[in-house]
Amino acid sequence: MRTERRNLAAQQSIIHTFFRDDEGNLAIWEVPNVPLIVAMVGALLQLLTSGKFSNLMGLIFFGAIFTWSWLEIAYGVSLFRRVLGVIVIVAIVWTRL
Repeated sequence: MRTERRNLAAQQSIIHTFFRDDEGNLAIWEVPNVPLIVAMVGALLQLLTSGKFSNLMGLIFFGAIFTWSWLEIAYGVSLFRRVLGVIVIVAIVWTRL
């Protein structure tokens, strides 16, 4: 019985440290910051346009999402945010190869 409680406490501790910041607040979602807003606008305009402007919007999207993910890796408030930054940066670089 005690072993089960310890295992449960250890699992909750791992989940707690993965999804929460230093103050104990849940840190999964926050208001989008400037690079993320620029990336969303660039992606939308890339889908709605064609030609050179669409290519330019694709480059803007790539630069903005790369910047956002780099900032999450470097300054993310929780381990979840840092891992999310790594996943996004690997995915966008992989699509460019």
